[in-house]
Amino acid sequence: MKLIRTRLRFSDLTISEIADEMNFTDESHLNKTFKAAFGQTAKQYRKEYIKNIAK
Repeated sequence: MKLIRTRLRFSDLTISEIADEMNFTDESHLNKTFKAAFGQTAKQYRKEYIKNIAK
C-alpha cells in the first residue's frame, strides 16, 4: 500500500494504470482495498494530496 500511495503522489499514471501495475483485478478492487486501509479512495487521496501541496 505504501508503494500505491507513492505512485498516487508522484506519478501521472491513472488509478487504473496503477491498479494494473500493482496486480489488482481492476480500479474498483484497488479502491476497495485502499479505502479499507486509509478511509478514502485512491482518487480522494490523490486529490487531497494535490490540494495540500498547492497551499
